Amino acid sequence: MDAGKFTFIPEFGGQGISYWTELQRLYAASETSKTRAFIDSAAQALLEETSSDEAKASVAFAAVIDVNQWLQSLEIGDAPAGLKLDRVFFSAPMLMLTQCANYLNFLETTGVSHESMVKNATTAVGHSQGIASAVVFSAAKTADEFHELAVSFLRYMFWQGLRAQETYQELMTQYKQDGKKIKDAGPMLAVRGLAKQHVVKAVEVARRRTKTPDLHLSLINAPDMMNVTGFPATLTLLKQALEGLFAKPDANQTRVPHSERKPTGSLSFLPLSAPFHTPLLNDAKPKVMKDVQRVKVALQGKQLQIPVYATTAEATNLQTVDDVIEALIDMVLLQLVDWTATWAKIAHQHANATHILEFGPDLGVAKLGSDWAEGLGMKVVIATAKHPTMKASRKYAPMVGLQQFVDAASTSSASEGTWATAFGPQVSESGKLCNKFTRVFNKPPVIVAGMTPTTSLNGIDLVAAIQNAGFHGELAAGGLSRPNIFEEAVMELVSKIKPGVGVSINMLYLNAKQWGFQFPMVLRMRRSGVPIESITIGAGIPTKDRALEMMKELEAVGIKVVGFKPGSIEGIHSVLDIASAMPTMNVMLQWTGGRAGGHHSFEDFHAPMEQTYAAIRRVKNVLLVVGSGFGNWEDSQQYITGEWSLARGHFYKMPADGILLGSRVMVAKEAATAPEVKQLLVDTPGIESELEWEQSYKGVAGGVLTVTSELGEPIHNVANRCGLLWKEFDEKYFSIPRDQVELAVRLNKEDIIARLNADFQKPYFGSKRHTETGENVLADLDEMSYADVLSRMIDLMFVEIKDKPQRWLHETFRTRVGKFMTRSEERFRRDAVGDMFDQSELESNPRGAVSAFIAKYPQVVTTLLSVPDCDFFLELCRTGGKPVNFVPVIDAELKTWFKKDSLWYSEDLDAVPGQDAQRVCILQGPVAVRYSTVVDEPVAEILGNIAEGFVEVVKKAGHVAVAIAPKAQQTVDIAGLAVTQSEGSVEVVMPTDESALPSSDEWLAALASLVGDKDWLHALISSTHVVEEKKWLTNPVRQLLVPQVGQKYVVDAASVRVFDNSIAISEPVIEISKKDAAIAVVVNEVRPAVTGLKAGVVALEMAFTYSPELTCPILAEGGGFIDKVKAFYARFWVAVEGKEAESCKAACEQSVMSPFTAEFSITEEDVVAYRAALGLSGEEVGAPADFSTIVSWRPLIQSVFTKEVKGNLLDLVHLKHSYKLLSSRKANNTFLPGDDIVSTSNVGN
Repeated sequence: MDAGKFTFIPEFGGQGISYWTELQRLYAASETSKTRAFIDSAAQALLEETSSDEAKASVAFAAVIDVNQWLQSLEIGDAPAGLKLDRVFFSAPMLMLTQCANYLNFLETTGVSHESMVKNATTAVGHSQGIASAVVFSAAKTADEFHELAVSFLRYMFWQGLRAQETYQELMTQYKQDGKKIKDAGPMLAVRGLAKQHVVKAVEVARRRTKTPDLHLSLINAPDMMNVTGFPATLTLLKQALEGLFAKPDANQTRVPHSERKPTGSLSFLPLSAPFHTPLLNDAKPKVMKDVQRVKVALQGKQLQIPVYATTAEATNLQTVDDVIEALIDMVLLQLVDWTATWAKIAHQHANATHILEFGPDLGVAKLGSDWAEGLGMKVVIATAKHPTMKASRKYAPMVGLQQFVDAASTSSASEGTWATAFGPQVSESGKLCNKFTRVFNKPPVIVAGMTPTTSLNGIDLVAAIQNAGFHGELAAGGLSRPNIFEEAVMELVSKIKPGVGVSINMLYLNAKQWGFQFPMVLRMRRSGVPIESITIGAGIPTKDRALEMMKELEAVGIKVVGFKPGSIEGIHSVLDIASAMPTMNVMLQWTGGRAGGHHSFEDFHAPMEQTYAAIRRVKNVLLVVGSGFGNWEDSQQYITGEWSLARGHFYKMPADGILLGSRVMVAKEAATAPEVKQLLVDTPGIESELEWEQSYKGVAGGVLTVTSELGEPIHNVANRCGLLWKEFDEKYFSIPRDQVELAVRLNKEDIIARLNADFQKPYFGSKRHTETGENVLADLDEMSYADVLSRMIDLMFVEIKDKPQRWLHETFRTRVGKFMTRSEERFRRDAVGDMFDQSELESNPRGAVSAFIAKYPQVVTTLLSVPDCDFFLELCRTGGKPVNFVPVIDAELKTWFKKDSLWYSEDLDAVPGQDAQRVCILQGPVAVRYSTVVDEPVAEILGNIAEGFVEVVKKAGHVAVAIAPKAQQTVDIAGLAVTQSEGSVEVVMPTDESALPSSDEWLAALASLVGDKDWLHALISSTHVVEEKKWLTNPVRQLLVPQVGQKYVVDAASVRVFDNSIAISEPVIEISKKDAAIAVVVNEVRPAVTGLKAGVVALEMAFTYSPELTCPILAEGGGFIDKVKAFYARFWVAVEGKEAESCKAACEQSVMSPFTAEFSITEEDVVAYRAALGLSGEEVGAPADFSTIVSWRPLIQSVFTKEVKGNLLDLVHLKHSYKLLSSRKANNTFLPGDDIVSTSNVGN
């Protein structure tokens, strides 16, 4: 501390804080210290002042303050009998006494001088009367002078407290308030949860009603925390009025738009006997001025060594004031305290401070400023003996106790920096944006979230384009309703992305059926090498236990990022609880708020972030990605840089790690959105001000409105004819009590049908051909013939548009027509013998099939549907596959028919009558849609422009990353390893005792650190997976480098070589080096001598490339590697002595259908060696039946080397083998010396 490592801001609290027991403990613990001497001096001064005739003559006089006698005679925790120490008569001087004693104790505990403290302090601050202690700190040049000046100020503080109480009591009598005894009420009311304008308005109303001048806003502790002073009776009335502004404690406002919610908070009286910071005390000032002259307390601003700021909104530096004492009297007695102004000064002029040192009493005002301190990168220290340690909590700003601070001082960093420093973006030397997101994903901090339908079944090309452009995009699994569809979609996406690029999948937790098969399939696919790098859990947050269980399963298969999409403050904290319980998993918290396109909450976008940002940043493994209403870099850059919070009145920036786009990409070239819909989106204006988005609840906001989705949640749709009809039906039919729906829709049936047929994507089904005119006319289902129903199903479910291919809209639409045709045939087929109608033509020519059906059963044209068959048809519509694209009946289920499966039509206008974009449901955000100005803009350009804009903004701001110096070669510091360092190389020798070996993870981490100066080698060793083709497979190099007893690692500038003294070869068993652009990994394996083949050393060379721009940056060579593995094993198993290369080459070129033959002459040495190897007795002269594996090995194994077999032999697993003995020899003596064996093998299938 003396060395100037830290810079401090001493802080002193004000009235309303308990102090007596703290002072007792300080006194008891400081028997021979300077702290005790100060307390004794202060006690004597207070005894003198309170014993004076002047004091005793006051109506506010309570008792002589004999601190020494109380401290010496009372047990700790006991107060003087009959005295209320919270009365300002006592508290004004004794509170200051306690905090000044705390400061002197701090000096003794830390061993730091006052001179050093002043030198390393940038300012000193005090809240309310604490400003006096801050002035004493600033003015005193030594600890002794601090002692003297503090004692002098205590005399002044006593008289100030006395005069305040005196004046207040006189006013109570004057206004006839002294007789009004109200339980628990006092002269100061603390208000939490209301904005200043609401409190001021309530005060003005109360003044007019009571016609008394006492109510005043006296302290502003935060934008929603303030104190009002006045008479207890008047404040009680104000309290009752303010209570009406708050929401009831049990009120659930989650489904109330944010701007319409009532605030939540609290109202409480402070334990004071007189008010401060109020014009009510005007008459006290001249009395106090005389008192300070009498006790000879004087101070000029020029005597202050460091700035001390006035507690008013102007926050004047008291160094510029002539009479500091008068300024203090004005501030404490008369002037409003604005603590936010004090912190604004700290933020703008003293942001380089590393610590806030709080001297209390108790916690002082640390909690009032701890959030601000955290955002500015300052550590809050409760620098008092009462709090040697403080418990850490994720929910609150961190504070440390005095002993914790002292213990950590020598090792802790000066400061972690502001949030802007810790989380703000920088630009690297190469011009890339760098922040927490890029370090986790190795991608720009712009993502496209999963959206149904845009990034779902028909959005695979869009997601692939996003990924191939180097950005993060999610495949929306909500639209992938069956296991085969889900897996096919994932594999199609994998087929379209570059090797090394990963897949991210957004799955709906709320949909238990889909989650039930999708999550296990993700685990299975990832195990098989499918490059799934992350999942996002949408539509609900699992319980903490379930989430941790799932995350452990994901981590086990190599998925290291999980996303959550909370919709409320409570949800954000749930995600943080989950993330903090599993720090090894990266958790992406995606926040969008209520202005998002598609499904959205009722939340404001900014307010929840302001309330939870600090908590989010306390969890190190959480990535904060924010979205909704983004579309270009100009308007979204403030969230990456964090400047959005400055515009909302905060003292510091709150940067996000990434931004999220959604509906903005619906107009992208690669999006499956219909061209007419894209144009409609471009024509939709959107809103300029995000403050207007809530208008969408009740009307149209920028061409977008809010309707209620089939899930019962608010969803933003374009306000085309479809959207407006949806809104109308929501209000008229879908929001009324369920038992009233059927009557309401029957009464308005004709209007409903007309509106469906004119404006909605799903027309009314009922229609038949007029017998006389031949025109289609409206009809109910029971008025239609069987032929009418078949024809109408084809009209709606089969695409017959000129110049377009004819097709069924969905396979299950065709099967439904087939099922209804079968049902019809059952009704009209009279002959039970003979073939049923052949429906095969339905697939390609449904009209022809229906005509043939009518020809066979002409009665279907004139016969109306029976009641059972009407029911059958409706059940067919309810079940059997994709929900039907029409409304079959107007009944109590209208909401389901209307809303079910409504999102896909915007991508397939062929399913809509007239291919009318005005008739389809189009998800879009009211803010984001204004950025869609071009149809078919490539998604790479949309995202690239935003990312490039961010880079330019960060460059202009000067946030260019410091040039990274070449990494120095690190040393290995693991117990039990012998490390020898010489010029240019390091040797590490493994212990000879297996129990002393380091763990694999520990060793590999140390080895990666040792080669940290070589990026390619560091990545090769530290990457858990490598890319083979497009699969992400376990990194074989890490398996090779698992520590073994007696190994020696030699690391030099060019390579890593591993020697093994248990293997009789001079060359390294493993060598890793760079060969041009490739990484070569050579494994040398000893081949033991076998019959017909001498011992030797066989090398397997693996080649990799390093692509640092990829998520998985180590790429294994493709098919060539499989051939190398074949050649490697061929040297062991099928090589022929004297012509190893030729024989191995020939084996690998043979067909798998060839017969494989070999001859083997058994010698006595062969039998003896085999029996010895198996530990068999030497009594028998022959070898047992399983010796056939030896004599037949070459033809048995040769099939795996053939040209048709493409598998990696490193993955070869032996399944089983068995023998059938056809010889009359005994099983344990099947093969005898001298036998000539001919073995032939064939692959059966």
